[in-house]
Amino acid sequence: MNTRVIIAFFIAFLATNLSAAEKTNSPLIIGTWELVDITSFTVMDSPPRGLSARKEYFSADGKWFFIEPEAKLTPKTISFKYTFKDGKLTGTPPNGEPDVILTPVFPDENTMKVNRNKDGNQVWTYRRMAQKEAYNIPIEPRSVVCLRAMNPTNQLSCSDIHYDTNDYSKLALKERCIGIWEELSYKNVPGPDVPPMDSQTRCPYSRKIKSFFITGRMTLKSC
Repeated sequence: MNTRVIIAFFIAFLATNLSAAEKTNSPLIIGTWELVDITSFTVMDSPPRGLSARKEYFSADGKWFFIEPEAKLTPKTISFKYTFKDGKLTGTPPNGEPDVILTPVFPDENTMKVNRNKDGNQVWTYRRMAQKEAYNIPIEPRSVVCLRAMNPTNQLSCSDIHYDTNDYSKLALKERCIGIWEELSYKNVPGPDVPPMDSQTRCPYSRKIKSFFITGRMTLKSC
């Protein structure tokens, strides 16, 4: 076999395999995505502890990572194997659970919407993070869940909710803690010690909050 034949064969081989790879994992989904909004839940269907923003990283080699807002990608980061072919995203958990099959929609190259229930009324919206190694960039640990209003004209989305960004650091603690606080996340807090989901509260609850910092960490956000 002469050199030209070998080169032609090699090029054809590469083209065939690259085409197969592109069909398996479309470049459109590869990268880091920030979960920014979820359409409203009913009270009965809402997550008991709410749901915080997070980063989801789709690597070019078929791994789907789930990264907490302030965390970085590590070998211990939870991940699935995934394929994205013909518009269908299939995630395979590592513990033998059934595959997760979703059909993302891309209104534009930096926005992804994913329907997460059979009724088609629970849409998760993601925004692409374009920075280098975006999966290691901390994001705001804000809530991405709103309860469904009885009157649709009164419905809020997470983008309608604004947190207090004023600097109260010069105030005494007893003055700083006055207000409405949303509990966003817990770390190393024993199950029985986790406060109830309706504990958005004023300062009197701060005595109880203080006890959680003995064994773990609770992230609060001022509304």
